[in-house]
Amino acid sequence: MNDTGCYLCRSNNYRLIATKSKYSIVKCDNCDFVFTTPIPSQEEIATYYSKFDYKDSLSAEKVIRLDARRSLEKISKFAKMKGELLDVGCGRGYLLDEARKLGWKTHGVDASKLVTDYATNTLRLNVFCRDIFLFRPEHTYDLVILNQVIEHFINPEELINHCGKYLVKGGLLYIATPNVESVSARVLKDNFDHYIPPEHLSYFSQHTIKRSLEKLGFKILYIGSWSYPSDLGGIIKTLLGKKIQSKRNSELLGKNQEIVPYRSRYFNIKQVKSFLFDRIFCHLFSKLLSFDSWGINLEILAIRL
Repeated sequence: MNDTGCYLCRSNNYRLIATKSKYSIVKCDNCDFVFTTPIPSQEEIATYYSKFDYKDSLSAEKVIRLDARRSLEKISKFAKMKGELLDVGCGRGYLLDEARKLGWKTHGVDASKLVTDYATNTLRLNVFCRDIFLFRPEHTYDLVILNQVIEHFINPEELINHCGKYLVKGGLLYIATPNVESVSARVLKDNFDHYIPPEHLSYFSQHTIKRSLEKLGFKILYIGSWSYPSDLGGIIKTLLGKKIQSKRNSELLGKNQEIVPYRSRYFNIKQVKSFLFDRIFCHLFSKLLSFDSWGINLEILAIRL
């Protein structure tokens, strides 16, 4: 492992945001980009992705297809026609399959043979198993999608620039990636779901992704965010748990008693109230997290100038 400073500006001035095992999540004092240090070795990264597949493929497929349909609906508001589409880091091809149903001519590329074999053999998609930087398509595309991909790279701007070369002039680039300035990230801190090195290494905010895209010759057409009902649940439970733990600690201050962790009692309450809280309240109010840049996922649609 090594430390080369900020992935974007190379500054060595940064401050700690979170700690995950042997890794630190830090924020650059110069450009505000959030990244993982030290950088995993190429051997570590290669070993991880050579075995990569979804832990629960059925659950993953349901979520990815739902997300794909909402993303494609957003894209359709800006795309003049359903032409040639390239999904970079396409995984098992669920997004490609949804796009094909809508009339897109679909192509995909992913570095994992486990997932590309599924996309090719089961879904009958046109997918390549290739390192993205070694991928050389025979033609350009009207739309390139980087869906939950750039966070996996230590050179995200290089990836965006490389994929931009695949676009026709006036072509669209769609990016979805975890939002490091989401309410979830701010509240959960070290426990933020997307702080998972060596899988996730780069973390963008609305400000940093917009700046990178404009620097690389793109014009932003749309930028927003969204969250899931479970994200709201996690935020409320964390805040409630911290508040009550703090109150109980103050009540016992100076007394020779063992403080019983609140978490065990709290999750018993959760089991009783799960239907009302998780199934009704969170579903009704989770859309509040999509306001401005509050959502756990950023989405950006940009046009190549």
